[in-house]
Amino acid sequence: MKRFIVVILTIVLICGISAPVFADGMDRRPPDQETGFDDIPVIIDVLILRPVGLATCVLGVAASIVAMPFALPSDSTKQVYQLLIADPFYYTFKRPIGKSRRIA
Repeated sequence: MKRFIVVILTIVLICGISAPVFADGMDRRPPDQETGFDDIPVIIDVLILRPVGLATCVLGVAASIVAMPFALPSDSTKQVYQLLIADPFYYTFKRPIGKSRRIA
C-alpha cells in the first residue's frame, strides 16, 4: 500500500510540474476579453488542478529551502520566492475556479 501511495504522489508531482509546460503550447478558445482569464472545465479544475497545485505548493516550499543558500549570494531571493512560492500559491488558492492562468 505504501508503494502505491508513493507511485501516485510521484505521478501527481510530475504532472504538476510538467502541466504548465504542455499547457502553454495548447491553443484552445481565445481568452475571455472581460476578465482576461482562459476558461477550463470546473470539474477538471477542482478534481485535478487544485490538488496538483497544492502538491506543487508543498514542493515549491521545499525547493525554496534548498535554493536559498544559492540564491542569497546571487541576490535572487525575490525570483526564488516568486517562482517557487508565490506563483503556485496564487494558482492554487487565489485563481478563480474554472479559470486558467491570467492572459496578459
